[in-house]
Amino acid sequence: MSNALLSYQFDETPVRIAIIDDDPWFVASDLSSVLGYSQPAFMTRILDDDEKGLHIMQTLGGQQQMLIVSESGMYAAVLKSRKPEAKRFRKWVTAEVLPSLRKTGRYELPGLDEAPVQALDFDPIRLSAGANVVRLAMRLYGPVAARRLWPQLGLPAVTPDGESVIDADPIASPLRAYLVDKQETTIQQAADGMGLVDIDWSTRQRIGKLLHLWGWTSKTRKVHRRAARVFTRPADGAIIAGSAA
Repeated sequence: MSNALLSYQFDETPVRIAIIDDDPWFVASDLSSVLGYSQPAFMTRILDDDEKGLHIMQTLGGQQQMLIVSESGMYAAVLKSRKPEAKRFRKWVTAEVLPSLRKTGRYELPGLDEAPVQALDFDPIRLSAGANVVRLAMRLYGPVAARRLWPQLGLPAVTPDGESVIDADPIASPLRAYLVDKQETTIQQAADGMGLVDIDWSTRQRIGKLLHLWGWTSKTRKVHRRAARVFTRPADGAIIAGSAA
């Protein structure tokens, strides 16, 4: 499993973030540089096990295993930092970066206001191929070009109205079928169960949003020695809390 990185700039220093199971994770080397730690290892020593981990990331040079830090781990590292810029960095993250990631449950690409069109059918192979084309366009030409490609490829939209996602998102039906006999799942396991290959962060956002809407509770823990968000079935045993489904 790999994730593309979103790159931001803080005082001309790159800060890379990956969205993993609906949560932002910071590249430890970038974070330690901004906060004045001499080495990433010195910074991560102060963090709990569930606030750090190794993850395979998709970079311009190919897939690389990177040490990453969760949002709560980032706050802990800020509090321990002696660098004067640490407080300003925290304000920048909370006021600019995280709102841009969470405004509509996805990273908000600049320059276009129109929403992508809704896909008319669910085809895992076509969906994965289209997402890979968009990912390549993002690397070569930037987010605006990638956003323009999205509707042209017939990729499904993330509907801002939570209730409409259940009915409109083409992932909803195969996701429910996958969950029939599951007591818990990660987003990657759900994607594998639906036949999706190499899904991008926006598809992960959609799966996570549906699970939350359906009442599945989540908690980060180690899965195969890596931090992952694990979703647990609603207490009433239904796929969608409060329903007979």
